Amino acid sequence: MGVDIDRFIGDVDSSFICSICNDVLEDPQQAPICEHAFCKICISQWLNTNQSCPLDREHLTMSDLRPVSRILQYFLSRLTLTCNNQIHGCPAILAQEELETHLLECSFDPKRLVSCNSGCGITISFGELANHNCVQSLRLEMKETSEILFGLIDAETENKNKMSEIESKLAGFQLEIGDKMSNLVEKLGSGINTNLVKRLERVEKETEDKMSKMHNINANLVKELERVKKANKDEMSKILGINANLVKKLERVEKGNEDKMLMIESKLELLQAEMAKIRISKSNSFHVESATLKQKIFREPQSVKQKLQLRSVTQQIIGVTSRKARRKNLTRGRPKTDPDHSKTDTERGRFRGGRGRGRGRDGFRDGGRDENRGGESRGRGGYGNPFRP
Repeated sequence: MGVDIDRFIGDVDSSFICSICNDVLEDPQQAPICEHAFCKICISQWLNTNQSCPLDREHLTMSDLRPVSRILQYFLSRLTLTCNNQIHGCPAILAQEELETHLLECSFDPKRLVSCNSGCGITISFGELANHNCVQSLRLEMKETSEILFGLIDAETENKNKMSEIESKLAGFQLEIGDKMSNLVEKLGSGINTNLVKRLERVEKETEDKMSKMHNINANLVKELERVKKANKDEMSKILGINANLVKKLERVEKGNEDKMLMIESKLELLQAEMAKIRISKSNSFHVESATLKQKIFREPQSVKQKLQLRSVTQQIIGVTSRKARRKNLTRGRPKTDPDHSKTDTERGRFRGGRGRGRGRDGFRDGGRDENRGGESRGRGGYGNPFRP
């Protein structure tokens, strides 16, 4: 199958795309005649059921395929794409020819083995590091180590039992041979002939050979047992050392967790104290704002009352001014002479005079305000209107 086309940066030319999987060519192979290029896996699967080119149906077999030209391989290697571990957070964008080297050292590879830096030092894959629990892993490793230790102890006990069984069988075999030899000597007595002596010697020699072999076997077994004991002892000391290290690591991790818990508790207490200060500050500011608002509400009626008084005075002034203006307009619009008579209003006696302030005989001179109703002259030396009928 080809390389996913969505991983490449920018547009990819159609000559670099496999027509079977519609992805960028991977390990490309081409037909000799039509020179159509396909992924090696794609064209192999196609030719298992078909013996022709997928595009132009020209006859084609696996033996006819050949690698693409160097120019095409060069341009394919220069295409830029994202890392295979982009889904795990790798931001690398590089040429296709650099991808293989990058994957060997990519720090976002979930299968890459890393050491836990939280205290346990256990080697795990990068993908499991996020869900790794140091205490649980150390306990699991201690359990596995204990099982191995108990298995070695059981194997050593079984070897000891087998050695005891072999030694007991060897002792029984020696006793059995001795008994048979003594019985044979007793039966033959003093009349043993030369053949019997030779036979007896041969039997003794065979017996000695067997005994020497048994001793050699026994010595080898003893050496093997000693080697196994030594190996078990070394393994035991190693396991005990590992167990001690695991216990120390577990204690260190637990101590680190306790320190972290104490730190978190102290931070929580500081946060609670800060929250209490904030609540007290907000409460004080609320009381201050409430007092200010009450004072403002208390002063508001007085200001309203002053505004109403000012408005009343203003209306009175406007009313007086309006009346004066109306009176002035009425006086201005009235004719001073009667159109039907040649005499003036004064001559006809319609005025009694106003408040005269002059010194003349007629009270209407400088008579002040005239409302066309007449009046009494109050001027000095003034008299009533002589023209009044």
